[in-house]
Amino acid sequence: MPITEYKKIPRSQDLMLPTIQALKALGGSARTDEILAKEASDYGPTEAQPAPRRGLGAYMSPIDYWLAWDRTALKNLGAVENPPMESGS
Repeated sequence: MPITEYKKIPRSQDLMLPTIQALKALGGSARTDEILAKEASDYGPTEAQPAPRRGLGAYMSPIDYWLAWDRTALKNLGAVENPPMESGS
């Protein structure tokens, strides 16, 4: 992807507030796909949203990649938490 395409993608710090707002709107807890769907419905797809995957075999678009890093940063700041996985028993 040309560098000009990457410049259309919002920076991670610009995505933190929409992520928190999406979580609040979803009742404070949501799966990643629910968060992404809420952000897309609230803010509409950006020009970068339908961007091609990052590489051969990649499963995330560039915007999904930065949103994932955004959620990680929010976890590291203590703004959100990742609940422990349930055991299968």
